[in-house]
Amino acid sequence: MKTRIVMAAGLISILTACGGGGGKQVLIDACMDEGETRENCTCVATAAEESLDEDLFAKVVEAVSSGDSDLALLNSDLGVEEIQQLAGFALSVGTKCDANFN
Repeated sequence: MKTRIVMAAGLISILTACGGGGGKQVLIDACMDEGETRENCTCVATAAEESLDEDLFAKVVEAVSSGDSDLALLNSDLGVEEIQQLAGFALSVGTKCDANFN
C-alpha cells in the first residue's frame, strides 16, 4: 500500500510540476502554470495520453484539474493494472521528455 501511495504521488507530481478544457490541454496548461516550457509540457501530456488508457487518463486529468491532485488520484483506489500504466507513463516521461523539472 505504501508503495502505491508513493508511486501515485510521484507521478502526479510529475504531471503537476510539468505542466489544469480538454484532457491533454488541461495537463499542458497546468504544467506551464508551474513554469515549465511548452515543449516539455506537451511531451509529458502526450506521454500520459499514449501510456494511460482512457479511464485512467481521465482520472489523472480530473486530479490535476481539482487543484488537489495528489489526494484526488490517491483516493481513486487504483488497481494493479492502473499502477502498471502509471509506471509505464513515468518511464516514458523519463526517456522521451526533459525530466529536469524546476
